[in-house]
Amino acid sequence: MGNLDALNAFLRQSPLHQWLGCSIVAQDEAAGSVDVLLPDRPELHRGADSAIAHGGVVAALADIAAHAALHAKVGHGLPTIDMRLDYLRPATLPLTARATVRRNGQNIGCADVEIIDCDGKLSALGRAVFFTRSTPA
Repeated sequence: MGNLDALNAFLRQSPLHQWLGCSIVAQDEAAGSVDVLLPDRPELHRGADSAIAHGGVVAALADIAAHAALHAKVGHGLPTIDMRLDYLRPATLPLTARATVRRNGQNIGCADVEIIDCDGKLSALGRAVFFTRSTPA
């Protein structure tokens, strides 16, 4: 699995992902990375007076991007086991999350995520861990 159309089709299967409006805008198969764009929408703001993203939205984006990076490798959905996110500065929308696979094991996969704000500044760093074994539906 690999091309952007297929990855975005999988991404759009989730009603939450559809509502957020996120999309995969780049993939580097050799590096095991994807870039996910989250557009600016008032519903995602932390308050009414600025375009700073709510922390929960930033965390959701990190999870989505990490999942997408691993999905590109294994070709199926993956449940999140654990996730950590360090908020470094307020994240002004739109945001781009770059997720890079660090481990793609038989049972466990891990991806690191950088959240970049609209000014190109690093706003958050995260790591998510997933169960990679395919399980019957």
